[in-house]
Amino acid sequence: MKKMKLGMKLAIAFCALALIAVIIGAVGINGLNSLMRNLDEMKEALGEVLVGERGLVNRSMMRSDLRKSQYSFIDGALKKTDEGWKRYETLPKTVEEAKIWSEFKPLWKTWRAKHEYVRRLSEKKNELAAAGVELGDSRLTELDERAFTASLAARTDWLSLNKSLQSLIELNGKAALSEGKAADRTQASALATLIVAILIGKKWSPRDTAFKGPGHYRKKARK
Repeated sequence: MKKMKLGMKLAIAFCALALIAVIIGAVGINGLNSLMRNLDEMKEALGEVLVGERGLVNRSMMRSDLRKSQYSFIDGALKKTDEGWKRYETLPKTVEEAKIWSEFKPLWKTWRAKHEYVRRLSEKKNELAAAGVELGDSRLTELDERAFTASLAARTDWLSLNKSLQSLIELNGKAALSEGKAADRTQASALATLIVAILIGKKWSPRDTAFKGPGHYRKKARK
């Protein structure tokens, strides 16, 4: 290592710094992409809940096996949203992102309560149907109307919730794009640094810098 020429040492140092910068940029981009996937999955799951809820208020879907599958479908979607919520809640956020998230949380709470109300009405409908109550019975008709009205109210909050979530996705998408451009600049800088280091290495060659001993210089002086 002591015999390594100065240019080579500089090249290694510059390249190491550039490599570290590239790695940091790559980690940042990967983190943002993972975050966006998480938000996308939450949004997709919210859509699945809405689809499942529509099935519950559909009078044509009264078969017990169909309704059971709808409940399972909704439960699976809600599980995904809850998991996504927990992951996102612990992550650091920008000021703008924190503001949108603070608006998202009460919207979520309100929508979730209304969705659960739709579900309770649907479960009462299931109980009556299982007890042998005919579809034309006034009790079922009333539950149908209440469930449908409640579903429309829940949908209004769902739209606001979905819009807020989309804002978070777009915000993180812009951040990922910015990180990508920064990574490209870092890579270009690393390449330029490597070229400069190579040129420096050629200039500081062993012929110019090596110590050749006192005898060499005495001979040169006699000449």
